[in-house]
Amino acid sequence: MRLVMLSDTHFGDPRCGLVERNNHGYFTTRLYSAFRDIAGAKNSYLILVGDILDFAVTNYQEAYQAAKAFFLQVQRDDIADEIIYIPGNHDFDIWHTVEYQVNVLHRLEQGSVPRSFRMSVAGVLDDRTSTTRHDLVLSGVTRQQGPGPTYAGLFLDRLTVPEGRESRFNFVYPNLYILTNDGTVLLTHGHYFDFYWTIGSVYGPPVLGRGHLGIDGDINLKALVGMNFPLNLLASAGVGQAKPLTDVLYTIKTDVCAGQFGYLKQCLRRLQRTLDRELFPFSPFNPLEWVSDLALSGARRFLLRLLGQIDHPRCNARYVPSLAVRRRLNAYFRASASELTELSLEGTIQAPVPARPSHLVFGHTHRPIAWLAGEPLNVGHHWPLVLHNTGGWLTPQETHSQETGGAEVFLYESNNGFSSWHIPCPPDAH
Repeated sequence: MRLVMLSDTHFGDPRCGLVERNNHGYFTTRLYSAFRDIAGAKNSYLILVGDILDFAVTNYQEAYQAAKAFFLQVQRDDIADEIIYIPGNHDFDIWHTVEYQVNVLHRLEQGSVPRSFRMSVAGVLDDRTSTTRHDLVLSGVTRQQGPGPTYAGLFLDRLTVPEGRESRFNFVYPNLYILTNDGTVLLTHGHYFDFYWTIGSVYGPPVLGRGHLGIDGDINLKALVGMNFPLNLLASAGVGQAKPLTDVLYTIKTDVCAGQFGYLKQCLRRLQRTLDRELFPFSPFNPLEWVSDLALSGARRFLLRLLGQIDHPRCNARYVPSLAVRRRLNAYFRASASELTELSLEGTIQAPVPARPSHLVFGHTHRPIAWLAGEPLNVGHHWPLVLHNTGGWLTPQETHSQETGGAEVFLYESNNGFSSWHIPCPPDAH
């Protein structure tokens, strides 16, 4: 088995360093050549660890056109016959589309009633010498029969047709486990360590009541995905497709991440005045209006103070060590460890049962952490976990120079284990 892993390409974002657009369309850049030289050819799988297409900053057309240029070149260079796609936050809509196609459209086409979304589908690559099956296994998903792909056959396979042959995309969410003789490696995008992307599962149980939610004990991955599903979908395609709001919301987001709140303050003041006119249109001397003004002003100041205190993930060395992020990471690790146990009980993982993950490979932060430079972290009852990060492929432009960490391409070979190679993303990458 030979695997190549990358994340955070952000196809559709004009700062993406892997593809560029001219008057004739999109084409790959010299950063792609650097990736190809590391990846080699005829890998068992190309693993995408989230934020591959960026629906949060642009429309579907731009995102898919940029991605198509990349995947066509991947085909031409024979990098891998099959792709494992783990969506992140900027491409969360990919997972929603998969769920909708499998559980609604396909069911209706067959004359059946739609079924509920799965929310979470774990993937397993078991490369231990003690096991007999070394290809991808998806929990609870029926394997296709015949000579074709085992699980592929969904909408994204057609992305490269007719200019190239059909692709083979396998979708996993939110976790892929790679089992080796040296231990278990967990791959996930990492957005569930973040404040916004977990607000539903963090605040839902204490506010709405665990009994009403049917939650007893730790929140499992299916419940975690489900409770955060509405806001996650909103901030992915809900933003990127919302012209003319898209550019404004993107400006606010990038300003806040850079610690600049001028435009946001203006918007909040306008919001306060608008609400004031809606609530008290003809009562300029109503005492309730004064109370409302005080309450809205306090809420505005509280929001600005809260946003100023949040540790934003991109290229932030303080992000993971912060107490709030570690709490969310610990909770996620416990849910993942429980999922491993469930996978072994249902037979997805062959005996002997693997231990908890010893390594975590994630993206999201754009701060690369090489395999040999892994950062140890104690989680849940002091269980040691070593962190690695795939970095990102955005090139610095204008005020975004903080996003210059570069990319880390991870490799795995059955006889040689894991390794990684760094690719810097210079401003003139195009």
